[in-house]
Amino acid sequence: MTGKTSMTKWNRETIVGALREQVLSGELRPGDKLPSERQLAQGFGVSRPVIREVLRSLADQGLVQILPGKGAYVRPASEGDVAQLFEVALHRNQVTPQQLIEARKMLECEAAYLAAMRATNEDLHPLRLALAQLETAGNVLEQVKWDLAFHLGVVRAAHNPVIEMMFGSIRSFTVEMMLRSLSDPAVAGEGLGLHHEVLRALDAKSPVAAREAMAKHLAVAEQQYGEDLDRPLSALATRELGRLFGAHVSLEQLIRVTAPPMDATGQDT
Repeated sequence: MTGKTSMTKWNRETIVGALREQVLSGELRPGDKLPSERQLAQGFGVSRPVIREVLRSLADQGLVQILPGKGAYVRPASEGDVAQLFEVALHRNQVTPQQLIEARKMLECEAAYLAAMRATNEDLHPLRLALAQLETAGNVLEQVKWDLAFHLGVVRAAHNPVIEMMFGSIRSFTVEMMLRSLSDPAVAGEGLGLHHEVLRALDAKSPVAAREAMAKHLAVAEQQYGEDLDRPLSALATRELGRLFGAHVSLEQLIRVTAPPMDATGQDT
């Protein structure tokens, strides 16, 4: 399992990546038990607390199940894991903001169009809540959480489970892009106000206006990012996290902070 240890400088992130690769490739199969914490620590040359963090991360990703007193086992894949596996594959391809914007335009503009036709008052309440929380958020991470909640709310209001699943498959990239946008006063200042334009179109049940407002919102980053438009999203998010929080927040923690989404009452769903 750790035959390349001497060639690699192992830390929590790289160990997570190595074990995740073994699960996704089928080298570790569903039901397989991972080596003990002690064995993994020795194999990778790190401490057992680091291995515990690694296993927790793999469990958070749905790849392993930790059974107290028994160890960690590879989880069988389920339908709910499809989006996550898709995300992993896309991360390997170094997705850029330009590529994500193109995909989000196709997906979210149509979702807004459908939501304007189908959304109920109950569907729109979470969007109003998200905007209120977004405008009073005390830091960028809180802003990202409520920005994501708004966009997820629009997708859900379309009442199409396929669109919702597709949005779920790019959720982590969307979070990374929101971090880049909300850390930039020029992008944030122009983009945040356009949420209200989207919501007004949904309230008015105007599909064309909703689609156009969402397109205008997503185009802000395209116009403002400059050279960042063609850089890997993960690198941009890592840069912004380092600038804002130093080494205290990782990309994995960023994704966790913005999940799970909030329902209309503000409680975890």
